[in-house]
Amino acid sequence: MKPNSIEALALEVLDFVHVPRTGFDIGIGIELRRKLDNRHQHWWQRRSIVGVGTLYKVLHKLERLSLISGEWVETPDENYKRLRLYTLTPKGHEELLRLRREEEKKPKGFLNRFFFSKPLR
Repeated sequence: MKPNSIEALALEVLDFVHVPRTGFDIGIGIELRRKLDNRHQHWWQRRSIVGVGTLYKVLHKLERLSLISGEWVETPDENYKRLRLYTLTPKGHEELLRLRREEEKKPKGFLNRFFFSKPLR
């Protein structure tokens, strides 16, 4: 899994809130995170990253890998009888920490590439 993949962003959202969230909530969190990351781009470069079908495929994949757990919950709401709530598992938290360490090792931005690149010969 790559640090800025949809899977990693879903883990980040679940780690940030520390409470069980629905897939819809996770999707909103991913969109907000991407908008913050892309706020310096031009309007034509900004786009939505996660479609509904993609999001739930990612959540099922993370659940199969035991990085998150999902649980069906009954609700009193007439429109939503059952909701699936997702939480981050200890294995998912370890994977998230690994991804963060991997991302921290990478140089960031132009100045880091300039100062930390290989010397010219």
